[in-house]
Amino acid sequence: MAIADFSKEGSPRLSPRLSLPVALQRINGACLQRFSHNAEILLDARSPEAVHAARVALRQLRTALDNFKDMLPQAEFRIFRQRLRDMASLLGEVRDLDVILERMVPNTMHDRLLAERENAWEVLEAELRSGAAQRLSDELTHWLRQGRWRRDPAVRLQRNQALTPFAARLLDRQVRKLGKHGKHFRKLDDDGRHRLRKDAKRLRYSAEAFAALFPAKGGTRRKFLTALREFQNRLGDLNDRRIEREHMSAEASPDAPLAPQSWLGEQGDMIDAAARSWKRLKHAKPFWK
Repeated sequence: MAIADFSKEGSPRLSPRLSLPVALQRINGACLQRFSHNAEILLDARSPEAVHAARVALRQLRTALDNFKDMLPQAEFRIFRQRLRDMASLLGEVRDLDVILERMVPNTMHDRLLAERENAWEVLEAELRSGAAQRLSDELTHWLRQGRWRRDPAVRLQRNQALTPFAARLLDRQVRKLGKHGKHFRKLDDDGRHRLRKDAKRLRYSAEAFAALFPAKGGTRRKFLTALREFQNRLGDLNDRRIEREHMSAEASPDAPLAPQSWLGEQGDMIDAAARSWKRLKHAKPFWK
C-alpha cells in the first residue's frame, strides 16, 4: 500500500463558492483519509515513512482547525485539538527515535535507544488497535458536519464570510508573521529557528489547503510552494539535529557516536543552506495576491 501524503494526494477539493463550514469539512476529510490510510500501513508494518505521513496529516488538520477557530465553540475546539495533539505525540516519539537511530553506529547508547523505540512502537500500535484513532476521526467528522455551532447565531458573520477573501487574509497574516520571526535569520538560536519552523509549517499547510482557490498564473503558485517546502525542510533538518543533540546529552556515554565538534560543523553548513532557502522564499511572489 502506497504512502499517502499531501504532495501525492494534492489539495482538498475547494472552490470559491463553498461556505467556510463546508471548506473545513473537506479539509478535515482529506486529512483524516490520509491519516487513516497511513495508520492501516502501520498496523501491518513499522514504516518510518507512514509514521511521518500520518503525523503530518494530523498537523495539517490541527492547522485547519486553528485557521477556522473563530467560528468554532472554543471548549470543543480545544478538546479536539488536544486529542489530535496527543495522537500526533505518539507518532512523534517513534519518528524522533527513527531519525536519531538512522545516523548512529551500534554501541550501548544505540541499544538503549533501540529499546526506547521498541517501547514507543508498542504504545503507538496499542493505541491504533484500540480504535481510539477511529473514534476520534468519527467524532470530529460528526461535529464538523452536524455540530450545533453550524446554527449558532453568535458566529453567523464568521461562518458567512466568502472563502477566497478569507483565505487570502489568513495567508497574508501568516506570511507577515513568518517574515517578522525570520527577519534576522542568521542570528536565530535553536528556539528561534524552531519557532520559525512552526510558522513555516503553518503557512505551508494553509497555502496547500487553499491553493485551488487561486489561479495558477505563470507558475507563481508552484514557485512559492516549492520555495516554502524547501525552506521548511531545511529547518526540519536543523530541528532533527537539535533533537539528536538533546538525546545525546541526556544519554551521554564515553562511546557517543558523534562528537560536539562534528555537530557544530554540520550545523553551520545546514544554517547556510537554510539561509539560502530563506532568501529564495522571500523573493517568491505570494500566489494569492
